Amino acid sequence: MNERTNTLVGIEDVGISLPSSFLPIETLAEARDIPAQKLTKGLGLGQIAFCSDKEDIASLISDALIDLVRSSEDESSDHQSWFDQIDRIYLGTESAIDGSKPTISYAVDLVSKELGVNLERIDFVDMTFACIGGVDALQICRDYVELNPDRKCIVVAGDIAKYDLNSGGEYTQGAGAIALLISASPKMVALDSTYGVSAVHEFDFYKPVRRFSKKDFVKDLSESLDLSETQRSKLGEIVRSSLGSAATSSVEGEINSIWEIPSDYIPVLRKEPTYDGRYSNQCYESRIHSALQNFLAKSDGHSIEEFGAWLFHLPYSYQGRRTAVRYWYEEIVKRSDTLRQSLQDELSELDVDQKENYSAWLKAVSKTKSYRAFVNQKIAPAEKMSSQIGNMYTASIFMGMLSHIAYSESPSKTEEQLLFLAYGSGSKAKVFSGAVNADFDRSSLKGRLENRLQNRRELTFSEYESLHAQS
Repeated sequence: MNERTNTLVGIEDVGISLPSSFLPIETLAEARDIPAQKLTKGLGLGQIAFCSDKEDIASLISDALIDLVRSSEDESSDHQSWFDQIDRIYLGTESAIDGSKPTISYAVDLVSKELGVNLERIDFVDMTFACIGGVDALQICRDYVELNPDRKCIVVAGDIAKYDLNSGGEYTQGAGAIALLISASPKMVALDSTYGVSAVHEFDFYKPVRRFSKKDFVKDLSESLDLSETQRSKLGEIVRSSLGSAATSSVEGEINSIWEIPSDYIPVLRKEPTYDGRYSNQCYESRIHSALQNFLAKSDGHSIEEFGAWLFHLPYSYQGRRTAVRYWYEEIVKRSDTLRQSLQDELSELDVDQKENYSAWLKAVSKTKSYRAFVNQKIAPAEKMSSQIGNMYTASIFMGMLSHIAYSESPSKTEEQLLFLAYGSGSKAKVFSGAVNADFDRSSLKGRLENRLQNRRELTFSEYESLHAQS
């Protein structure tokens, strides 16, 4: 890696928040007539974290912030003095509540009231770039602390990943938030300053603002209800009277019904995304590959072999292992005669340097004992929490980090190197690195994670569908 400055900067502590409910993936598979093993064995899915009707993105984020405060403050401090050391609370999310007002402002207000603190002097802002917004916030706050080592920042990554019922993305749903305390005392993970980047304008996954004609809406409604000409005329008058006239309210621009919208159209922003799964996977792999090459070029020729963990953004639990096989082969196997020969022995009739139908060949490589051993050591521990939560969007890669630290069998008292491979649709990837503090209490983190998982209520399928319709 690049030489670090005299100031180590990174993650001092974390706050964790998960929804209070979950749906077993087998329950969904049975209801949707999908072979359960396709989801469990094929994708690594186990449960979907799902919000109750009393939870939303603001409550998840505020819960993570409060958990961070209670985890990291010492017995002699009070909540206000703890926050007095914080200059920034930056949120990465794509689950916005408002088109202008940042979502973090709602969460900060909840925290202020819950803990009885004044947070007026802390800067806060949202950062949105699909699933990579939290990494963008992390990079900015890390650099800020490096310049101001006596100050601290908080990075929050939080989202609710919701897809249409009966869609191809339904079984990858999930939710949660992670709050990271960034300081010059990185008791958990020290972060290096080198970032590899790849960003291209794509439409693999997005949430457009659509608009629907009021006249078409009335026409469709009239035909569906088989209204009389008199009734249709009455509806038409309601539409015409609403055009060009804003609602009367003490709050300028306030709208309380679709008929008060002073326009021919009704705008709609859905939580459920528009996406092309196959194309999105291609963008994911292309951006990460390009960002990795950029990272290695900036990192003085270091090999990725030195990293003890490869941490991916995980739309589903096994996405990382499916993507990593290419990098494992090209960056590690090719440089080792021993590994090359071992792989050739396993592939038998397939040439170890086969170039034709490369994707199909890599799929065969991914099933070898050599690659599975690599996955079990460097990728699988980060998948464990993902399988029990689902897609967390911006928080996914950070939960993967926590999962690896808690569940990996790394030697104690060793500074383990981490490789982060982050992705956000639209599309951008960033690759960066860090090191787990040798003295960090991994067992305590494991206990916190398992406590969160255990204190959830299992939903029936009918409860799940009802909550889905309400959110």
